[in-house]
Amino acid sequence: MKARTLPAALAAIALVLPVAAQTAAPPAAPSTAVAGQSTAPVVNKMVLRVNDRIATLYDYQVRLAEAERELLRRTDLPLADRRQLAAALPERVFADLYQESLLLSRADQLGVVFSEEQVDQQLAAMQERYGFADLAEFEAALAQSNLTLREFREQLRTNMRISDVTSREVRSRIAVDEELARRFYRDNAERFAEPRRLQVREVIVLEREGQSGEERSELAAAIRGELAGGGDLAELVATYRDRELTSDVIDHGWVGPGDLAAELEGAVWELAPGELSPPVASRGGLHILEVVDRREAGLRPFAEVADQVREVATQSAFIEEMATYLDELEEEAYIRLDPPPGAEGFRRAAPADLLEQIGADPAEPAEEAAPPAAPPVEGG
Repeated sequence: MKARTLPAALAAIALVLPVAAQTAAPPAAPSTAVAGQSTAPVVNKMVLRVNDRIATLYDYQVRLAEAERELLRRTDLPLADRRQLAAALPERVFADLYQESLLLSRADQLGVVFSEEQVDQQLAAMQERYGFADLAEFEAALAQSNLTLREFREQLRTNMRISDVTSREVRSRIAVDEELARRFYRDNAERFAEPRRLQVREVIVLEREGQSGEERSELAAAIRGELAGGGDLAELVATYRDRELTSDVIDHGWVGPGDLAAELEGAVWELAPGELSPPVASRGGLHILEVVDRREAGLRPFAEVADQVREVATQSAFIEEMATYLDELEEEAYIRLDPPPGAEGFRRAAPADLLEQIGADPAEPAEEAAPPAAPPVEGG
């Protein structure tokens, strides 16, 4: 059976959840060797402590190495963008490690624990959601992301613990009522504006072997003439489709700029409802398009987008509330920080990775939350 690629939403967990389960070897650990002495590499140097939770240099290096490999696989990104992201990786990785430690320490305090059975249930739901036929296929997909099932289960358990904490103590603070939703709609009108859209359907006079271009053009002109005279598109097409002269009626539904091929869009974009395009040469033959209806550009009515407004407003409020919550956790925690070289400015890193894991939608643009205030640093 050919293994399916694990969806990005699952593969991304490997970047922001516990590193102890990662399989890839980290870069060589720094050495404390002194002239004339042989000393084992330092792999357990503490770089972060939050209450009873400790992260070592080894933990950070494993995570950074995996993030670098993941970035190398992003061949869809321009080289300049990848270089910019690579330069910011040390800060992003340490920021994720730090924020995760804050949240997991809070989970420890609250006694948030998930049994093997609960993890099994979540795993089965994921398997079904992403359409994997069985556990073997799911494991094969995990292997493509350098994860074993055991490692993924531990990462999933951690994700569940973080989600539980944020649901209890962050999402419970958020309530988007009608007044707040309408205010968000007014303040973010550009998010809910809609470009000009056309409702379009078409028929294609097909290219046929042995048929000249002139014959095809004459047929297309005849069909368009009958339609312009009031003929019904579906009934008219049926007489030609059975002889394989045309396609069936193709209903494009509502289309916006760029949804149609350029030559088709140019022929149809200024037409009024009920008007027909001239026959247009494009893929497959000559296209005759009909504009069924059109909507001019403008702000969509609140009633039409109310659910979307509430969803986006809730997400925006979550990001803001999350930053406040991390501030609170810092103020109450015992913290020691010794960021590795390159990660000292980790507070500049946006918390997008962690927010993605605990429920914010990364595909939706949102204002970046301000980084939490720096806690006192104790010791080295």
